[in-house]
Parts: sequence; structure tokens; C-alpha cells
Amino acid sequence: MCSSDLESGANPEDMIDLDARLRIKRQDFSGALPLLEKALSRRKEQQDLWLLRAECARHVNQWNMEAESLERASALGPIPVNLRTELIAGYLSHGSPDRALPHLRSVTERLPKDATVQVSYATFWEQEKDSATAEKLWRNALEADPKYEPAYFGLTRHYLRSNRIADAVKIAESGLAAMPDSLRLALAKEDALEATGDLYSARRFLAPYAERANDIDVLRRRARLEDWYGGGHAAEAYLALMNALIRAEAPQADVVELCRRGLAVSLRTEHFDAARQFAEKLNGWGDSSGLALAGLARTVNKSTTQLLGGADGLAFLIMNKAKTKPERVLLEYAQVLSGRAGKRDKSSFDEFQKMIRRYFEQIAELSALPERARSEEHTSEL
Repeated sequence: MCSSDLESGANPEDMIDLDARLRIKRQDFSGALPLLEKALSRRKEQQDLWLLRAECARHVNQWNMEAESLERASALGPIPVNLRTELIAGYLSHGSPDRALPHLRSVTERLPKDATVQVSYATFWEQEKDSATAEKLWRNALEADPKYEPAYFGLTRHYLRSNRIADAVKIAESGLAAMPDSLRLALAKEDALEATGDLYSARRFLAPYAERANDIDVLRRRARLEDWYGGGHAAEAYLALMNALIRAEAPQADVVELCRRGLAVSLRTEHFDAARQFAEKLNGWGDSSGLALAGLARTVNKSTTQLLGGADGLAFLIMNKAKTKPERVLLEYAQVLSGRAGKRDKSSFDEFQKMIRRYFEQIAELSALPERARSEEHTSEL
């Protein structure tokens, strides 16, 4: 303020107000705040000054001041929906849902028929643990815009959390019909299919997304499902996931853990090319335990040949160690291999044995399904 302003009869309070607004226009929010405090000390009933104070507080990361300013402004009259929304979101993010609730109740019934706004408030109500109101708002959003993907996604996740699995599958399918390229909707549908226990359908549904998407979450899910299913694509799925993690510069510990699982699965399914890739990666990170299992252990010199199982295994192979019936040769040779591998790296081999045992348990369970179904059908007839 200059002396000519005072000589011309300008109101000092108006000049303080004007100076604050000019500083805000120049993005000088810290400089504007003291001027707004002076102006508000004389004009506490002027709503726009409280709104300006809230704007400055937001820009200088003073949440308590922003919340107080918006509360004072709302007490003086209606404030724009976007500012009320910011206040609600702020209370929820700062762990004060009780303070957000009065504003939610006040605004919800007067929301504009806008899908974006309806979804925002559906999320707020879900955080307030009012699932019925949240569901109503997600449906309102879809009525306002039948192609609004966040509404389909939010409603699908809501149904999953509410254990309404059939509804989750249905709404996810409707969303994918409207927005077929939505990866997160596809993953939500896959979650719903898994929740029904239909792993076969979940696996079949996810496969085309995994082929064309380089998304780590998709690849991780595919590897897990292929592993559970026990089919021949598990090794390939783990390789794709390993390469994606390496490209994404994921923590080495995560990649090592993945490689160990990929190695075990590759050996189980007899995908030895994949097993060698996993073993070589692990060796590069200081873990050589997979080299022998994958057939990559190095000999001392080129004139020697390594035989898995060593001399004991060779003795069994030529039936020289003991009198063994021909039909038991392979069984006892395998036992020798197991014994020697267990001595070399007991912890890794124990884990490998558990995996093999579980694999054959799954085969037994699957083999028993037709007999169990026939038994249940016979019981129902009786």
C-alpha cells in the first residue's frame, strides 16, 4: 500500500483485501495468508475471505487451516460441491470419518447427475461403512453414464467384498461388454471367478489378457493359476513373469523367489529348457543349487562325464549293487538320486519333495472326482 492510496481516501481494509487477492493471483500463497488473517479479523462474516484462506492453506499444505476455513465458509452459506468434496476427502484421508459424515449427509441427496461425482461419493460412503448408500450411488453413476468404467469396477469390488459373487461376475461382464480393454475390470472378473471356486474358467478367461498385456499383476495371476492347474503352461507363465519383473527392475529378492518356484515347476512338468533358464538366473545371483537339477552342473574337465546319482546310481543302473528285480530298477535308481540330492542341499530338496508330493496328491484328488460324483449321484437316487 502506498501513501497516495491513503491520500485518495481508499479504505485500508479494502486495500488489504486487494493485496491478498493480487498475491494469490501471483501464486504467492504464503504471502497472502497474513493479509487474509488481517482482513478476517475485521470481516469474519465475509464467506469469500474464508474460501480464499482455504485455497491458500491447501497450497501450503496446512490441512487443519484448510478444514477450519471451509467449515467457517459452509456455516455462512452453501459452498461449491467440489470444495465440500475436498473437505470430505480430507477428513477421510486424515482418519476423521465422524467429521466427514455431516457433510456427506448434507450433500448426497443434492448431488448432480454426474457419474464422476456419484462414484466419488460412493467411495466416501464405503469408507463410512454404509454399503447400501454406496451401491445406490454406483448404480446412479451407471444410469448417468452406462460406459463409465470406474462405476463398473467399484460396483464389482463392492459385490466381492459383500460376498455377492454371482452379482460381481455379472456386473464385471457388463462392464467388459461396454469397456473391453479395461484390464482392472478383467482382473476383477477373474477374482470373482476364483471366488466361485471355478479355477478352470478363471484360468481360461485370463489367458488371452496375459498374452497381450505385459502387466505384472496379470502375469503373476496367470502363473499362479497355471501352477494350481498343473498344466503344461506353468513354466512358460513363470518365465514371462520373471522377464517382466527383471524389466521392471523389481527387487532382486522377489525375482529370486519367483525363479526358485519357476525352477521347481519346470522340473515337475519336464520343461527342461525353462528349468535351465531359471537355474542360470539363480546361479548369476549366487545360488547354484538348481544347476545340477537342471542338468547344467559343470564337470572338472572335458574328459569326464557326470552321471546323476554318481557311483551309487551307476551301480543300480548296471544292477551291480544288489540283486534288483527289473521292474524295480528305475524306482531304486530314483531313490539313489533322491538320497544324493538331499545330502547336497537338504533344504532345497525338502522343498522340492513337498512340491512333488503335493503334485501327486492333486492328481489323486482329480482322479477321484468322477468316482465321487458317481457316488453322490447314487446316494441322491437312494
